[in-house]
Amino acid sequence: MLRNIVFDLGNVLLDYLPEEHLKARRVAPEHIPSLMEGIFRSEEWVRLDLGTLTEVEAVERWVGRLDCPEALVRDVVDHWREMLTPIEDTVGILERLKKSGYGLYFLSNFHEAAFEAVSARHGFFGLFDGGIVSCRVQRVKPDAEIFRRLVEACGIRAEESVFIDDVEANILGAARCGFQGIRFTSPQNLLESLRGLGIPI
Repeated sequence: MLRNIVFDLGNVLLDYLPEEHLKARRVAPEHIPSLMEGIFRSEEWVRLDLGTLTEVEAVERWVGRLDCPEALVRDVVDHWREMLTPIEDTVGILERLKKSGYGLYFLSNFHEAAFEAVSARHGFFGLFDGGIVSCRVQRVKPDAEIFRRLVEACGIRAEESVFIDDVEANILGAARCGFQGIRFTSPQNLLESLRGLGIPI
């Protein structure tokens, strides 16, 4: 019997669209590819998720390496968290699952400072019964160890749990650890997939 629903955060409950964010901030088009590759797809970004690098250290590396004005790099870092806005229809599903009595948890690759900011800003975090962010355990999805840590920390059973993520590799990683998986593509898709698993919502 399924008792627990585990949510990824980025692009499931929170928008995470860096290229669109840079365009909205009117960053010059010639700088966007360098910022996307040099920051959001960089080794430092992964290490921030792992909690093995501070944001201050990452910024100094980016400033020294990227072929962009220093002021632009610092501005991007200062403001990127503004893109992490709630996907309201998914938040509505979260609220309905809470009312139905399911255990609700999160499991996400996330930077420490960013997680502190968004969890303080958005009230839906109060619906969760627990969760894990990668920077606090120094493991990232789809590493099996982060799923083991979630099960251990939250006192849940993988076989009684559904994991929702927008990345196929993470769904496969969860499945290897005994979770049911739903690949998130839209709130409507999520509703249909939950119902397909026998969850009345």
